[in-house]
Amino acid sequence: MKRIRSWFLMSIIAGLMSVASFAAAQHEHEEDLMISEENGRVKIIEPDEMVDEPYTRIVEWTEVLPGSLYVFDQGFRLFKAEGANAPVLRSVRVLQIDISDDLFGIAEEGGPDPIFGPGTPGFLDLEFDPNEPDESDHQHVIFSALDNRTRMFKFRLVNGVLADGTALADSVDYTLVFVPEPASMGALLSGIGAIALRSRRRPRA
Repeated sequence: MKRIRSWFLMSIIAGLMSVASFAAAQHEHEEDLMISEENGRVKIIEPDEMVDEPYTRIVEWTEVLPGSLYVFDQGFRLFKAEGANAPVLRSVRVLQIDISDDLFGIAEEGGPDPIFGPGTPGFLDLEFDPNEPDESDHQHVIFSALDNRTRMFKFRLVNGVLADGTALADSVDYTLVFVPEPASMGALLSGIGAIALRSRRRPRA
């Protein structure tokens, strides 16, 4: 049953990803994870909550099909200093370490098959191409689930290489935590409160 639900989810996401307006709307709300180097090690340098322990970013689901499909568009970008022609890193791999059972991530430009999730390849490669400087320095992954319960994606940056070819040590483990939107959370808590109130008022037999 879980396998059927997973493939159903993939089919929906594949269709949505073909709609340019959907992708554009998502990009307005995302904040890329900026990947660079520090002391010979790959490191995320933005946003602030990923820089220091516990290296965790909490993000909110976006509801795209009422009650049945929730997504979050996460960008991964090689950091480029102001005025530089190329990013600090030539290449790096985003390696899945752990993920919730029913969470999947699809590369926006990599076709409909998930790259993150149970039973998937579990990695995303970023490699700068000087012939496509504005396109090859970043990738977007659409994370998705069939309801807005909290999910988790833990990853590590590995195989990092500086622009001059110097190999880097792997990063610490980072975590993305996907949670309900505040409005959804409020509705959920209100519903729980209403149920509890009805239970208290119910006459005893």
